[in-house]
Amino acid sequence: MNPKAIKILRYAATVEEFYGLQLREALDMSPTVYPMLRELEHLGLLRSSETGPIPERGNRPRVMYRITRAGRAHLADVAKWVER
Repeated sequence: MNPKAIKILRYAATVEEFYGLQLREALDMSPTVYPMLRELEHLGLLRSSETGPIPERGNRPRVMYRITRAGRAHLADVAKWVER
């Protein structure tokens, strides 16, 4: 798996949920993180949901992400592999 994806999953495992800009600021990542978030969701390692309208965002919702059980299991597998 891509090192950037592992970095994202590690971050996701430390918070209840997060949104893209929050992740970008926490990990000092570029806007290219958004396709990776979609890919991790497609793989079932992250799950997303939308908030209600946010006035500061022109009443657009914010997409929130959280790690899934499969994402946690994948991180555990990566950790085992790295230890070898």
